[in-house]
Amino acid sequence: MKKNTQAFSLLMAMIITLIMTLVVVFILEYMIPYSRSVAGIENSARAYYQAYAWVEQALENGGTISESSAPLSSWYDVEAIWSLLPESGNGNSEYNSDWNKVRIGEPIQLSVGDNMVGNNWGNFNFYLRVPDVSQVNATLSGAAMMHWQLSAEDDSWNRATPIQASWVCSSQATLCSPFGGQWIPGINLFGQTEDMHTFYNDHCGSGRECSLKMSIISDLVLQSGAWIAANTRLPYLEWRADFWSDQVPLRFTQIMASGKSYGFKKQIQVSVPQQTVIEAFDFTVFQ
Repeated sequence: MKKNTQAFSLLMAMIITLIMTLVVVFILEYMIPYSRSVAGIENSARAYYQAYAWVEQALENGGTISESSAPLSSWYDVEAIWSLLPESGNGNSEYNSDWNKVRIGEPIQLSVGDNMVGNNWGNFNFYLRVPDVSQVNATLSGAAMMHWQLSAEDDSWNRATPIQASWVCSSQATLCSPFGGQWIPGINLFGQTEDMHTFYNDHCGSGRECSLKMSIISDLVLQSGAWIAANTRLPYLEWRADFWSDQVPLRFTQIMASGKSYGFKKQIQVSVPQQTVIEAFDFTVFQ
């Protein structure tokens, strides 16, 4: 009888042990993937905040550190100057990302001081065209529609003849003719006639602030046609500026940052404005 009791006790112990083992295995199968997910979320968040920390580091250093000098686990790179504005694919036009937009109240503002352009205004090309909003070859109507102003610390230069609507490229032009910038006649603050190139050399040399502002001064209305209703208004025009071999500050500094944590990698791209254009007061705040 005693032996039967011991055998039964041993059998019950084995059954209980087996049940507990199954319960533990089941719990582990449930908990391990969950814990891995939690660890993945933690590492993903850590990678993100590492990348964001590099963005803050880039802002503090003013873009003096590049990818090559940063740790391999995380890095940042800064693009603050370029010769072609905007860079291909980085424009803000909804119809073509290779172009930027300009409209009434939102002028083009470029910092060109400190002799950035020098004697190369003859190589400067400015392109202005109608956005392809209607999928037909649309052209602009009207007369004067854009004003140029080159402002220095002690004087300013204004283009004598505003850009006319008939000079703006059509929406589907295969070859858009540029506007040059070297010998454009204008008038300085004292009423004297002076070309753009001469004014720049006299007032925008080394260590001197200078900005080029291009403003829309009239409503943007399309020429009516078979597929375009009369008085059709445009939201904006598209523009590009090519400074050839010279590089000027971008309106928005592009900061690309990356963080990594145990196989998780996050990349952040932040656009930081270098200039704030306040059209209502007609001045520029340089940040």
